[in-house]
This record gives sequence, C-alpha cells and structure tokens, in this order.
Amino acid sequence: MLNWLRRKPEQSLPGAPGPIEVREAWARSSVDHSAAGGFFTIVNKGDAPDRLMAATSPVAARIEIHAIKVVGADIAMCPLADGIAIQAASTMTFKPRGYHLLIAGLAAPVV
Repeated sequence: MLNWLRRKPEQSLPGAPGPIEVREAWARSSVDHSAAGGFFTIVNKGDAPDRLMAATSPVAARIEIHAIKVVGADIAMCPLADGIAIQAASTMTFKPRGYHLLIAGLAAPVV
C-alpha cells in the first residue's frame, strides 16, 4: 500500500509472485485531504478462490474495504468487515462508486 501513496502515477504497483496480482493501483484524496480512496484491479490466476481481508499502510491510521450501496437517490459506503471474495480465475476492479479501499487518517495529503 505504501507504494500507492508514494509512486509516480505512471508506475505500476509490482505484484507478488503467485496466483494473485494487483494491477493499476491508484489513490484519490478526499476534498479535505483527511482520507483517500484506493482503487486497483485484482486478478486471481489460480484455480481456488481467495479473499482480500485487510490492507495497511504506515501513512494511514486505518484502511477499510468498502462496497457502495444504493439508498434511494443516494449512495452509501458499506464497510466489509469480512473482506471480499476473489473468485478463482477471475478479475475484480476496485473503482470509484464501486468496491474500493477507504484510506483514513492520512499523515499527509495524497498528491
């Protein structure tokens, strides 16, 4: 996660060896710069499902995995305390107005 907040925008986040890859990671700051949204594509190239349970960063007080729920004409962010399943041989995109990471209590604004 640290690389997301300190890398140049054109750089890719290096993935770890194994069936799970994280691609095209980026973050966008909130208006007051106290939090940011974390977005990326996660690929499970394996033949077994996996689960994203948590994320951490030394530059954030906490990171939560969130989904968006439509409530009438509005949307609400819903923390996913049990993480999110990443099905076998699948790709999942975390994006604005969808699944994302809420990066809260930032030590410095995201640029």
